[in-house]
Amino acid sequence: VLASDGVWEFLTSQMVVDFVAKFEGAEQPLEACKTVVAESYRQWLRFEVRTDDITMIVLKITDFEGKSRDQDSSDGSRRSTKTGNAILNNSAALGHVQRPVRRQLSKAKRRIIAERGNEISAELEKFVLADHISEKSQEEFVRIEKHIQTNFLFSHMTTKQKKDAVSCMEKVVCSNGDLIIKQGDEGDKFYIVDSGTFDVKVRDDDGVMQTVFTYETAGSSFGELSLMYGKPRAATVQATSRGQLWAINRVAFRACMLKRNSHIDMVAILKKVEILQSLTIPQLQRLSDCMAEESHKSGANILTQGEHGESIYIVEEGSLVVTKSADGGKTTELMTLGPSDYFGERALMYDEARAANVVATSDVRLLTMSRAVFTEVVGDLEKIIKADQAKRERSKLSRMSTYKVLHSEKEIDMLKGAKRDMFNARALNKSSAFGRDASVHGTFALIKGKVPILYGVEVFNKSGVKEAGTAASYEKGRKLLSSF
Repeated sequence: VLASDGVWEFLTSQMVVDFVAKFEGAEQPLEACKTVVAESYRQWLRFEVRTDDITMIVLKITDFEGKSRDQDSSDGSRRSTKTGNAILNNSAALGHVQRPVRRQLSKAKRRIIAERGNEISAELEKFVLADHISEKSQEEFVRIEKHIQTNFLFSHMTTKQKKDAVSCMEKVVCSNGDLIIKQGDEGDKFYIVDSGTFDVKVRDDDGVMQTVFTYETAGSSFGELSLMYGKPRAATVQATSRGQLWAINRVAFRACMLKRNSHIDMVAILKKVEILQSLTIPQLQRLSDCMAEESHKSGANILTQGEHGESIYIVEEGSLVVTKSADGGKTTELMTLGPSDYFGERALMYDEARAANVVATSDVRLLTMSRAVFTEVVGDLEKIIKADQAKRERSKLSRMSTYKVLHSEKEIDMLKGAKRDMFNARALNKSSAFGRDASVHGTFALIKGKVPILYGVEVFNKSGVKEAGTAASYEKGRKLLSSF
C-alpha cells in the first residue's frame, strides 16, 4: 500500500490493512483503494473544513516467495525477507508502532458546530416523529436497515433510533443526468444509495467540474456532513444511470442522529471514571459518540469473574448486581448498579480477567465501548495517563521551588525522588516560641551532586496547625512563596 499523507491523517496503518484485506479477486486492489479513499474523504470532512490530497495505490503481488531466514544474501550477510502478511502479523516483534492519527475536531470545525448549536436545539425541541414518517413496505424497511449496518453514522445508535431514522426516509427515484445535490448549496437531505450509480464532482480552480469519486454500491451514502455541521455542499452528486435513493430530511436527520442519549450526561459520567480523568472534554465527547448500545434480559450474565474483558459499560436503563465468587463456591453481593453507573472500566487499560460477576436484575440497556474503539478514538490510555502525571509532577515541583524563576528546568527536576536524608538543615534552630501552632523559617541544602542547592523552607507542627484551624493561612503562604 502506497498512500499520501491525506490517508494517514485519520486512519492508522492497521485500519488500512483491514480495509484492504476485505477484498478478494482480480478487482481487489481497485476496490480497496476506492474504499480507503472514500473513508479518508469522509473523515476529513467530518473533522476539518478542508481536505488534504487523498491518493492511494495498492499493488498485489501473487506467487511471491521471500528468502528464508537461513538463506544468505549475495554479499554474504544474513538477511530475513518476509512476505507482507508475515510482517503485519509480526508487527509487534518487529518493533512496529502504529503512527498516531488525529482524532480531534479542528478549531474551525468546533466553531461551526458551536455557532449552529442553538439552532439545532430549537429544531430538536419542535421535532415530532409522526410528521416525518414516510410509508414503505416491510421489504424496503429491511433493505434500508441492511444498508445502514456498515454506515459509521448509524453504528453506535440505539435500536429505536435506527428504526425511527429508517421510518423517516423517503424514496427518491432518479434518471441518468439528474442532479441530486449541487456544490455550494445549503444541505437539506442525507442520501443512501439503493440502486444505480452516482458521480461526485468538484469544481477545480479553472471552473471545470472534475469527477473525483463514484458511488456504485448499495448502502453507500452522502450528504450527512453538511446536515450535521451546517456547511454548504462540498461537491456535486449526479446520477449516471437510472437508480433509487433513500433520503432523510434535515430536521429528521438531526433529531435522529444528534439527539442521542440526551436523558443522561455521558460526558459527566465518563469524567467520574477514575482512569479517564486525565482526558480532555473534547476527548470525552468523542468517546460518548462512539458508545454502542446493548440490551439484555433480566438474569443475563453481563460479566463473569475470571473471564477476559475488554469493554467498559455504562447503565442507561435497568438494574444490575455485582457479586464475587469465593473458592468454596460461596457468592457475596458487593453492590447494585443503576442508571448512570459504570463498570468494567479497567479493561480499557489492563489486559486482565474480570474481578467480579455482574448480573442483570431487570431488563437492562447498556452503553458499551471496547478497548480497540477507545484506542482508535483517543490513543493508548496508559500513555495518556503517564503523560498527564508527568505534566502534573512538573507543575507541582515548579510550584514547590521558591527558585523556579532563577533555576533551570533541570534543577527543578532534581527534586524528583529526593528523600529526607538527602537534605542538610541550616539555620533551623527552634526557639522556645515554636509551639504546636507556630512555625520557623530557614533553608535546606539538597545534596544530590557536587554543588548543594539551597531551598527556602518553613517548618511547622502539622497536627498543631490542624487543631488551631490555621491550615488555610499556611496554604496561602506556601502559594505566595512559590510565586516568587
